[in-house]
Amino acid sequence: MAVEVANEVFSVLGVELKWEAQLPWKRQQHHLENGSLDLIVAAYFNHERASKFIYSESYHIEEIRVFVHKDRAFDFKNFHSLKGKIGLRPLGGTYGSHFDQFAEDNLNIEESFNTESIMNRLYNRGVDYLVLALFDGLLSAKKYGFSSGIIPLPKNVAQLPIHFLLSKKSPCADLIEEINTKLMELKSSHVIENLQQKYLHLLD
Repeated sequence: MAVEVANEVFSVLGVELKWEAQLPWKRQQHHLENGSLDLIVAAYFNHERASKFIYSESYHIEEIRVFVHKDRAFDFKNFHSLKGKIGLRPLGGTYGSHFDQFAEDNLNIEESFNTESIMNRLYNRGVDYLVLALFDGLLSAKKYGFSSGIIPLPKNVAQLPIHFLLSKKSPCADLIEEINTKLMELKSSHVIENLQQKYLHLLD
């Protein structure tokens, strides 16, 4: 969905996007910082990134959930429910300053860059839970054959706005006002909402 949003925005601005092969998240940020990458199309906000990069306006809200094996589900009421359990999240992933700080101070939560690997570890009792964006987790479980066993718990960890993230060294940095204007137009005309529904059908 983010790719389609970016193509729509930048085509109107007369900018052709050339897509790189998927890279680990931390490497993407390194390339963005040194200017060898101009744009990351889907990123959550945090203050460290804001000091290095340029954020667009948000164009979508994403739910962050705790995923578990359905036979080992537990009652997730708040962050304290995760204490004493072993968790996983994507390498370099941030889920809001509140959760990130709590995790650093209180949780046993590892990081991994390979989504298939973390799904496999959860399914085979290597960890107790995963923290992932809801639809990323659902689609990954389906893609790797774990949808019958891995489920999201009902309560959100967080609801996070999604932004474009631009390199300060990119020529496109000067287009941020035009980018934001186009993003707001797409939101108000329900184009992004319709794209979300399109991709939700992949879960059927």
